[in-house]
Amino acid sequence: MENCAFVSDDFSTGDMVRINFVTIADLSPRIADVDSIEKIEAGDVSNIDEEVIEWLKEKGYKIY
Repeated sequence: MENCAFVSDDFSTGDMVRINFVTIADLSPRIADVDSIEKIEAGDVSNIDEEVIEWLKEKGYKIY
């Protein structure tokens, strides 16, 4: 199963966000119920360290 992500026209890769979780299930991969997502600051992919991007890709995430 591919890792899933939240997708919205209001958010871009590199934005700083605050996520409030309701629950996080002890499964693999983790599954979380989200209460709210708030954009704190706009950004872009250049705001993310290259090491972090590579780690995310290794875990199966797609970076847009």
